[in-house]
Amino acid sequence: MSDCSLFSSESLGSTVDPLMGCAGPLFPLLGGVADLVNRVQRKQEKLNSPAIVSAAVRLKTSIERWEPCTELDEEPRETQLSSSAIDLIQTANAYKWATLLLLHQAVPELPTQASLQDMARKVLNLIATVPEDSHAAIFPVMPLMIAGCEATEIEDRNWVSDRWGVLGSRLTSGLVNRCLEITAEAWKRHDKSSNATRGDKASSSPSCSTTKREIHWMNVLKDWGWQVMLG
Repeated sequence: MSDCSLFSSESLGSTVDPLMGCAGPLFPLLGGVADLVNRVQRKQEKLNSPAIVSAAVRLKTSIERWEPCTELDEEPRETQLSSSAIDLIQTANAYKWATLLLLHQAVPELPTQASLQDMARKVLNLIATVPEDSHAAIFPVMPLMIAGCEATEIEDRNWVSDRWGVLGSRLTSGLVNRCLEITAEAWKRHDKSSNATRGDKASSSPSCSTTKREIHWMNVLKDWGWQVMLG
């Protein structure tokens, strides 16, 4: 397939501008996570190095401390945020948790009390709180990709596919069709990998293992000759 870039400013155009007002400081952290993930992907070792783990801990701490900006040009006399502002905040939080999910996927040595599936479900639930007819519904392309590819239940996968359909009806760049193709292929690879290891009692689950796991959607991009730009 031809080379293309996902989640870049060229692909998303000006649609992310309102979100930047709410989540602007998060995007450099997302870029830092993307750089770290690329370092991890280039290494062949099953375990990450102490340097990578230390860098991941610093990023994790910064991301967890970050909170969306709630000063979104609301009227001074308003005591409650408008629904559109709430939608942007929910979307910003979806980006936050998707970034943490990606970081934990790449560096499983990081301590966490939540499984990857729980983190992915949190991201999807945050996206689901934004009505389909909201202007903010078109923003969470990256969170839907990262969390959607972790979906294992049929109901969740159907919802993810439907949400891509919503985005596809409102974004005309062709980005959504590519994302849906990648998601479907990632699900296929995940299921194949799970079936291959199901009988192995000695194998650890991805959520508790400290061995690097495959990030299926990134492998799809690599195999298909596509590029990804995060942040």
